Amino acid sequence: MITPRKFAQVNVSLEWVTRMTPLNKTVNRRTIGTHRGRRFVVILEPGDVIGFRPERTRTVFYTTLAACFDMAVRQHVAAKRAAKKKGKQ
Repeated sequence: MITPRKFAQVNVSLEWVTRMTPLNKTVNRRTIGTHRGRRFVVILEPGDVIGFRPERTRTVFYTTLAACFDMAVRQHVAAKRAAKKKGKQ
């Protein structure tokens, strides 16, 4: 993994690392793995909205990126607590 610390050691500019492309148009991507036996499509839309739908269907399930971030943080914290609890036993 490339980290800013490694670049600082070799005196390389971080400008290209910090520059991001704004989400101005809808982006659709199909997953590689499966969920319940089916691949699904992830849809990123302007306005910080993400949608999920099983491949070859029309029903899209939308949520905000903030809600996805919150869920990821909760899962991460729960995993760390479980690992810590397992280490104490």
